[in-house]
Amino acid sequence: MYILVKIFYSIFFISIWWGIIKYRKQLHWWTWNFAWAEQYVWRGGTYLIMILIWLSCIFYWAIYPFWGTELLFR
Repeated sequence: MYILVKIFYSIFFISIWWGIIKYRKQLHWWTWNFAWAEQYVWRGGTYLIMILIWLSCIFYWAIYPFWGTELLFR
């Protein structure tokens, strides 16, 4: 039963993060630019940083139900 709950959480959070990536332009309008990303990465660095953070969150939630987080942060 515990594994089913973890799989449900995983699907739920992956869909949320995927939706955020899909609607990143609206979210960018809401959060504005990250000044350090625009300065150190390049113009448009805010989108890159946002996508990299969200992809890492998707990766985390993809390995979560299979005890990957326990192995990863051991």
